[in-house]
Amino acid sequence: SLPPLPESAKTQTNSNRLRWDQLTGSDDGSTPQQQPKAQQVVNRETPNLLDLSSLERRANGSESGDRNPFEYPPPPLPPPVKPPPPPTINLNGISTSVKPVYAKTKAFEVVIRGINLSPDMSIYLQGNPRFSKTIFVSDSEIKAMVPESFFTNPGILRFEVKKIGQEINFFSNHLEIEVKPPQDPNTLFKMVGQFTDTDGSPHAVLSEVSSGETKPIQMVKIKDIVNLKNPRSTDWEVVSINKNTIEVKDVKEAIGVTWSVKMKDDMAGKTGNVAYNPQQAIIDQAYVDNGNPYTDPNGTINLNEALQNQNAQSSILGQTPEDLERSKQIQQQNFKLMNEVMQKQRDAIIRQREQQLQQQPQQPFIRNQPVRNR
Repeated sequence: SLPPLPESAKTQTNSNRLRWDQLTGSDDGSTPQQQPKAQQVVNRETPNLLDLSSLERRANGSESGDRNPFEYPPPPLPPPVKPPPPPTINLNGISTSVKPVYAKTKAFEVVIRGINLSPDMSIYLQGNPRFSKTIFVSDSEIKAMVPESFFTNPGILRFEVKKIGQEINFFSNHLEIEVKPPQDPNTLFKMVGQFTDTDGSPHAVLSEVSSGETKPIQMVKIKDIVNLKNPRSTDWEVVSINKNTIEVKDVKEAIGVTWSVKMKDDMAGKTGNVAYNPQQAIIDQAYVDNGNPYTDPNGTINLNEALQNQNAQSSILGQTPEDLERSKQIQQQNFKLMNEVMQKQRDAIIRQREQQLQQQPQQPFIRNQPVRNR
């Protein structure tokens, strides 16, 4: 229990509160030489728990009187991060059976070279030790096959060597291989025409991708090689020719990767191989030489039939008569331009076919006579 207060401390002020000098035992406002009586009581009852004089000094400010109440001592510095331990297995080289490596190609072999390799060490690919079986060749070389599923997309393949079950103590430095994207033929050429030869084999007319211009570069059939004579482009083999697409296969760089290249107007204003609307299909028919219902005997578009079919498609979409008339005028100009382009393409095809037939004189050829479906 607290000791009784002296009589002087019991004298109350007008506000029914104890005076400061009654608590501190000081008659003036100066700092007392000894601890205040209240502090003496606190020290006696709860020693080393609370220092009222320190609270008083903090409330009154520091000795210099310029303490900022919003200043706080900086937090303690975090302990320093320990550097990772050095690798215990030293690798000094990596090579692959194909160079460079392209995405979507077939599996390849990777060979890793190092120092003091042992049969109980395994190759890790992207942190996975079971991607393939590790083959020990010598104390300086191990190898493994990389499956196709690990490089379907471009990126980086990361290899390391560890001992399974003892990865903490036996691990190596990292080695990396870059996987490049295969070249997309849609960015270089497109199909602008198609016809069937007298022997029944389909042919496709290819055009270089340029700013709004049609420049035929090659006429191909199945198993022909599309060679753009560009040192930065690869070579593609024609796999199949369909009504609106041509399938090609890379035979030079990303060997075995196949692509679908669509008709010119299928790709207009779009990216990649996407579907087209019914109105665009009518324009696509202009590029089909075999079985085209909108061609006349000279192989060009019959404007009346094409426009009638165009108007029918537009009316289905709910266009007004004014819209139909305006669309008719625009389409008429487009069809005329397409006729001119097709005539140039047809002349080029005929000249090339005549050159081919000169080597095979036994096959007859009639100029400007379209091939009928059998």
